[in-house]
Amino acid sequence: MARANLARWIPLNRRAQPWLSEWQAVMDQGLDVTLALMTDPGEYATEMRQSSPFTGILTEDERRNFLAAWRAHHSRGKRGSKF
Repeated sequence: MARANLARWIPLNRRAQPWLSEWQAVMDQGLDVTLALMTDPGEYATEMRQSSPFTGILTEDERRNFLAAWRAHHSRGKRGSKF
């Protein structure tokens, strides 16, 4: 679905085209690289997510449930961590 979104959006949106092309390059590097970018808290990744081709893959309920579980998991790990 993400690749279909990119194929549809790239010709239609010249302003976002560099970001969309970058997503295509990231996805071509595989799932691990794609997931790393999707979960990176840095500025570059945050900007990339503003043009995410993953729109529509999850329902809104699935998205909320995932985010709640992810936040809960990651907040537990930070409490006892030295980092």
